[in-house]
Amino acid sequence: MSQVSVRRVDGNNASSQSILESLNGISDSIRNRAFQLFESRGGDSESNSSNDLNDWLQAERDLFWIPQAELAETDRDYRMQVGVPGFDSKDLEVVALENMILIRGTSTSSSSAGDSTGGIRYTDFTSKMLMRRFDLNSMIDISTVTAKLDNGLLNITAMKAGAKSSAAKA
Repeated sequence: MSQVSVRRVDGNNASSQSILESLNGISDSIRNRAFQLFESRGGDSESNSSNDLNDWLQAERDLFWIPQAELAETDRDYRMQVGVPGFDSKDLEVVALENMILIRGTSTSSSSAGDSTGGIRYTDFTSKMLMRRFDLNSMIDISTVTAKLDNGLLNITAMKAGAKSSAAKA
């Protein structure tokens, strides 16, 4: 099991502004791609909201790899598990904000189906940027966020703000 670095971003510092600008840029990219999909369907202004949602979700899939994940909540904490096969801890970045966990990754794997060594004949591993965002219902204590990678599974734990750790109770 290897540690994954966690960037803790307090809402009051300059680093949080760069994260928010990055998220806005990502949203803009998705919005632009969704609009292209809308136009490719004929740009029907009478379209229903399910087509708009499908365009948005397709745009996300076109631009990013969104891994499967699980989010669990207790009275004290949040626990996330994210499937990140093919990624090393150095390829992943976990960003902790007061009400959000953001996971970004870029695989350094350079293998492809056309590999001249003859090893790989097919792969579903993608060169797209990995992106997963968890909006949390409660504020978290960003100083307690930990992330560990174990056999392609990223495990993240975040204590809720004001929650006492089990060590403090003992």
